[in-house]
Amino acid sequence: MARDKGYFEAQRRIKQAKRREIDYLDLSNLALTTIPHNITTIPNLHELNLSNNNLTFLPDTFLELTSLKKLDLRRNHLNIDGQLSLMPWAISKLTNLQELNLIGNQLSRLPEEIGNLTSLKVLYLTQNNLEELPEKFFLLTNLRELYLSRNRLKNLPRAISKLVNLQKLYLSNNQLKSLPDTIKNLINLEILVLSENLLNRLPREICLLTNLQRLHIHLNQLNSLPKEIDQLINLKCFVLASNPLPILPEIIRKGWGKDYWDDGDPQSVITYYLEQEMQPLNEAKVILVGQGTVGKTSIVKCLLGECFSSDENKTDGISIRNLEVFQINKNNRSIRLNIWDFGGQEIMHATHQFFLTKRSLYLLVLNNRQTEDENRLEYWLNTIESFGGDSPIIIVGNKNDEHPLDIDQRGLQRKYPQIKDFIATSCKTGLGIEELQQFINREIGNLKHVGDLLPQKWFEVKTHLEGLKKNYIPYEEYQQICEENQILETKKQKVLVSLLHDLGIVLNFYDDPQVSDTHVINPEWVTTGIYKIINHDPLIDRYQGILSFAILSEILPHYLYPPQKHSFIISIMKKFELCFAIDNQTFLLPNLLPKTAPEHLDRTQWQEALRFEYHYSILAQSVISRFIVKMHHRVFEQTYWRTGVVLFCNDNQALVEADLYDKKIFIAINGQVNTRRDFLAEIRGYFNNIHNSFSKLPEERVPIPQDPKGIATVSYDHLLFLESISQDEYFPEGMRECVSVRKLLNGIRPETQNFRQSDKINIAIHNSPSMSNIYQKSESGDNVAGDKIYGDKVGRDKVTNYNNSQNLAQAAHDINALISQLSTDYNSNTPLGQMQMGSKIVETIDSNLPLKTRTINALKEAGSAAFEEAIDHPVAKVVVAALKGFIDAD
Repeated sequence: MARDKGYFEAQRRIKQAKRREIDYLDLSNLALTTIPHNITTIPNLHELNLSNNNLTFLPDTFLELTSLKKLDLRRNHLNIDGQLSLMPWAISKLTNLQELNLIGNQLSRLPEEIGNLTSLKVLYLTQNNLEELPEKFFLLTNLRELYLSRNRLKNLPRAISKLVNLQKLYLSNNQLKSLPDTIKNLINLEILVLSENLLNRLPREICLLTNLQRLHIHLNQLNSLPKEIDQLINLKCFVLASNPLPILPEIIRKGWGKDYWDDGDPQSVITYYLEQEMQPLNEAKVILVGQGTVGKTSIVKCLLGECFSSDENKTDGISIRNLEVFQINKNNRSIRLNIWDFGGQEIMHATHQFFLTKRSLYLLVLNNRQTEDENRLEYWLNTIESFGGDSPIIIVGNKNDEHPLDIDQRGLQRKYPQIKDFIATSCKTGLGIEELQQFINREIGNLKHVGDLLPQKWFEVKTHLEGLKKNYIPYEEYQQICEENQILETKKQKVLVSLLHDLGIVLNFYDDPQVSDTHVINPEWVTTGIYKIINHDPLIDRYQGILSFAILSEILPHYLYPPQKHSFIISIMKKFELCFAIDNQTFLLPNLLPKTAPEHLDRTQWQEALRFEYHYSILAQSVISRFIVKMHHRVFEQTYWRTGVVLFCNDNQALVEADLYDKKIFIAINGQVNTRRDFLAEIRGYFNNIHNSFSKLPEERVPIPQDPKGIATVSYDHLLFLESISQDEYFPEGMRECVSVRKLLNGIRPETQNFRQSDKINIAIHNSPSMSNIYQKSESGDNVAGDKIYGDKVGRDKVTNYNNSQNLAQAAHDINALISQLSTDYNSNTPLGQMQMGSKIVETIDSNLPLKTRTINALKEAGSAAFEEAIDHPVAKVVVAALKGFIDAD
């Protein structure tokens, strides 16, 4: 039996330890139900790891191990009726224990005798069922670290004040509703984790813990902070997320760094909260989208009480009505709505995405006379989801006097749960307008950010900006206005302008060196200018998408757009990927190119090409236009048209075409076989960058050369799956001959990446894993013990030093090899690509035990910073986060 083998293995290790006269021993993961009696033959045993076994009790002979200093009993079954089954007198004998780990033993009580372990410095009780702590628990006055997360504690006894030497206290994932004022006595506390409890206030005494460096209180019910909170002068990390506090999310986010355990800027959060009188924002952005001529502008006019006009002019670009006030009866407040009416013409859609923001309410307006396809219903829902996140949507079926609204409402709400309502309207008769107003009022009232409290001084800056009779001012003037209103810190000025940008009050791109010289006060100024350009008919008919500064002067009226601002308009268009520079004076707008390919294009030269396809659920013109802009440096002899382009790289040429009706993009690359795969990798990298903003990624497909019709394709992800399970041949649907997975993949990936994962990661298992005293933190706030007890004491330091370098070097090498293999599949320059690549790497690590062991050991030994530095790649952080999860699960 497996258990017998584990018992005999334990006996063997005990004998070996006795023979080598060592003072530490690892008996973990052996499925032990009892401990061999010969363990008493090592009387000077200092460290013992019994984690991940099936122990329900400890034998009487355990009493003789009085020299134990460190005992790891993680994830056993040491409970009888929920109580720790160590005999009280047995515990009292282990008085030299300095570290005790009881994580994951389903304990609901602790015996009073645990108080006899007065030498304890570190105690792990995470992931049990403790509801209270015994009175004598607080005799453990030498404790430095106490881990009580993931229990059922409902209160923290006042006696906690006796643990005056505590430096780390973890209490996350309990049921605490309050903290005792005696917590003030824990003057040596440096880390306090209280996340995921039921706290609705913090005692002011917590502010006396002036040595506190990390305070985690996210996912509680706090609605205020003690006014003395600024006394925590040594705070480096302050996590307040997911509390109903009157602090902007953008401000709260400054409390920590890239993750919850990185240093942030807590003082800016505290200062924001304390320094100023606050008032609610009571302002929101409403965005109307839909195809041209569906009646969006008429809807806006009806909502504002204006007269209906049957010959309403089309909206050229974006119309913003942000001076009208809607009265909304919720807590006796009125909320101002900034209403953005977006032109529906296809040529404008590429720019719209840069103004579609989260924290908004969307009205998707349809023409009831048209079909769902004609209204491009799914296109607009996908667009809103991609750029507006989970913002609420109301679907407005307009022109109901001519035809009733006829769409699958339940099906759409299942697919897009952010759809809150459907309403049929007629601007001509007034049908549904009052009901629509009620729907809007309700959804705006439900937007969480609308009631956010802002400093009074911020409102004064906002009011000042809105009162200016200028279309733009330099950013320095904006800063001066902030300083006049006592907003002196650069960070606060940027947070404020970012908020005003999201609300649609101003536009600003301070993070872009091309356009940061101007702070745009009136968003309509820049959007109207851009739309005048892209709607200028001669640019299509006469100039075929080529724009010069001379032409720009003809298009834009100088009294609104003086020539010195033309470069700024162009820089905005480049930022929006609407154009690229041909030279210093001329620019190309791919969206205005001729619709047909050049006559000289000879498609026969790609008959034997390497091919790749993207299949979309929704394909907008802007995808191929942005791609042409991004890859303009590789355009071959100005061979481009509105839906396609020919690119070059060395001796290879690529034909990239979009079929907007079939919703596919086709890539064909000819030339040298040994370099065309690298060219495809580059092309896919640019597409991945574009796809990063999509809520639904396109499917990557590989054409099957054996198909006589030339139309059969197979999912690229499916090929990767088949490769991962070592299946080299399979029959594609509809074909009568099998295809080689390896050959298809070899045609796609660069040469250096075309060897199998199992061959690439050659793992040599060390026979002497190292001892580590590193405790890595998981995101939940718990420290997880990662000790392994092996080898002999004489050689321990040498083994540790060797493995610190060897494990880390080998782990970094293996992970970088994986990164290299996956670099063409995922775009590591984007957060989404990094997450996808990281997930694939973690999946590989998890399926390869030697690699997993070595990688985890490397992380424990070297620490997160050194591990990430050794990999030296953005995906390292994703891998480290997952590895911490593996450690936590041990």
